[in-house]
Amino acid sequence: MFRKPYLVVWLVVLLGILVSAGLHRLVAEREHDRQLLAFEERAADSILAVESHIGATIEAVHSIAGFYQSSKFVDRDEFRSFVSGPLERYPGIQALEWIPRVTRAQRWHFEESARMAGYTDFRFTERRDRRLVTAGERDEYYPVYYVEPEAPNQRALGFDLASNPTRRAALEAARTSGKPRATGRITLVQETGTQFGTLIFVPVFKNGGRLSGASEPRSLLGFALGVFRVGDMVAGAFDSNVFAQRAGAAVDLYIYDIMAPPEEQFLHVHSDRRDGTLPPRLDATAAREGFHMSSVVTIAGRNWLIIARPHDPSLGGGIMPEPWLALFGGLAITLLLAAYLASVVGRSHTIQNLVKERTRELARSEARAHAILDNTVDGIIVIDATGMIRSFNPAAERIFGSMEEDVVGRNVRMLMPEPYHSEHDGYIKRYLDTGEARVIGIGREVTGQRRDGSTFPMELAVSVVRFDAQPTFVGIVRDLTERKKVERMKQEFVSTVSHELRTPLTSIIGSLGLLKGGAAGTLSETAERMVTIAHDSGERLVRLINDILDIEKIESGNMPMTLEPLPVPELIESVVSANQGYAQKNGVQLVLDGTPPERKVRGDRDRLTQVLTNLIGNAVKFSPEGARVELSATTAANRVHFSVRDHGPGIPADFRDRIFSRFSQADSSDTRQKGGTGLGLAITRAIVESHNGRIWFDSELGQGSTFHFEIPEHLNSDTEGGKT
Repeated sequence: MFRKPYLVVWLVVLLGILVSAGLHRLVAEREHDRQLLAFEERAADSILAVESHIGATIEAVHSIAGFYQSSKFVDRDEFRSFVSGPLERYPGIQALEWIPRVTRAQRWHFEESARMAGYTDFRFTERRDRRLVTAGERDEYYPVYYVEPEAPNQRALGFDLASNPTRRAALEAARTSGKPRATGRITLVQETGTQFGTLIFVPVFKNGGRLSGASEPRSLLGFALGVFRVGDMVAGAFDSNVFAQRAGAAVDLYIYDIMAPPEEQFLHVHSDRRDGTLPPRLDATAAREGFHMSSVVTIAGRNWLIIARPHDPSLGGGIMPEPWLALFGGLAITLLLAAYLASVVGRSHTIQNLVKERTRELARSEARAHAILDNTVDGIIVIDATGMIRSFNPAAERIFGSMEEDVVGRNVRMLMPEPYHSEHDGYIKRYLDTGEARVIGIGREVTGQRRDGSTFPMELAVSVVRFDAQPTFVGIVRDLTERKKVERMKQEFVSTVSHELRTPLTSIIGSLGLLKGGAAGTLSETAERMVTIAHDSGERLVRLINDILDIEKIESGNMPMTLEPLPVPELIESVVSANQGYAQKNGVQLVLDGTPPERKVRGDRDRLTQVLTNLIGNAVKFSPEGARVELSATTAANRVHFSVRDHGPGIPADFRDRIFSRFSQADSSDTRQKGGTGLGLAITRAIVESHNGRIWFDSELGQGSTFHFEIPEHLNSDTEGGKT
């Protein structure tokens, strides 16, 4: 047993151990959270940079296919000139090639034409026993006929891609589907190092025809081919993306082809380790262990898994020095204090002095605590279980414009506007009775009310501290007024930049249109193709700028709208009529499901037409040929319900939460092939909500999707139209 005088010493030791352990845990959690946040930001930037760069480089292959589709014949000089731009912009591209379909009877003609063009040793080749030899006799060949840059890819000229099983599988898949298809990992013919590569085939058919089940193979002209070294492609993403270059936690980036067999899934590992060490090569299962962030991106029919892992071992459970320093420091202080107390046990005068010293220390601690509370930039408000304010620091006084003596002892709802003012006591009671938390332990953006009655946005985080089994609520308040002002400035900046871009673009498109119309004389066939491509690209950019301006205007409340009673049948029929041509062009039937109700809605005709056109356009775009897109309208509870249904592939589960977000597109090459700015549905939702409506969707993979929106019915036939 311990002697009674020494109980104080042992209590201090025990308390010191507990405090040191608590401090160790607190510091460890905070350090861990800080490092994890840094890793997540860095990992997200890296993955986004790689996904964006891969998508951009693959667009170069699509452009070659479009170039061939719009041309009767492309010679080597035209091919070289056309692809020089993409090759310069995207150094991660190993080569861009033209792969014609050559029959057995045409082989001699193609080989002889290449030799006459200066390639005296040109021949169709294949790989046997790791050597390039003359290709054997086959019914058809797919040789590398044009390739740029030519010098480093000289060995690939004439190589018959159909002679290799991996390449042939992707080639046949592209020809059969009529869509871009990528190979699994391969070793390139021109590879001199250890990198894995991939080929992406984009089929080109005669007269712009698309391959279908009834199409004959001879309608295929050939393939636009992109040759990519995966390592170079990833390195190019980090060289060109400012977000991927910014400082942060070191990240190891692993890339896998998850459609390949397990032993062939690994494609590349990239690291930005500052010490120059190389990360270990891991399979996909091992790379998912521990802390990581991953994303799946579809590359021309193949799913690539991108996994970001932290280089810092402390994120994986390694030793972090800060928590241990806190622990050992706390224990050292505890031992010193215990030794001091032990040396003065039994001497009453020393105990008295110690009591005085401890009293002074507590006073200093209280003074420091008050100093911290008085000088923090965030408002700190303490309330009891009845909602009465018990503490109100100076920052809170500045934020709410009320002095502490004016609010202490009053209910905290005085700082809230309606409806929160009336509902707040119910929040506390519900939390105490059920434990259901709306703000406590969560944090959210709410609206506060100053003494003068004005409201402002604020960020509120509430925690609960219990004293004698009674809960006390501590609220941390941050005024978001300045942050919101900055966000508005950003929106205004986007709008200004968009306007500044649209003005010169209008002149450029107009000038290109005059050139197309012959204002500068008759253009050569090549020049006319180039002018057409530039003119179409300019119009696409103008549409993107207009979409950006529309959504900024709508969300900022600056979009003028002429509200008037609109008959539903008239609105539906005009939209169907306007979109029939687009549907027929895509081989889709646009039909009206049922009879529109003889009702009216109060809205802007052009904007509601834009909503329905956007939904119909998306439905047509993602519907297979011969499918139906159905438009319908019904009424219920004084609201008009519109729906647009398609029978396409459906919406992926991981894309549904962000489908109405700006610049949001499903990450697949098929989607990119169909085009779009990623703003249509965001604009659609903004327009619907500005009409006091709501929009939602139902979707099942493989069965199609249905988009619904409803807006209030116009009930007063005497109300005149107006502007808002």
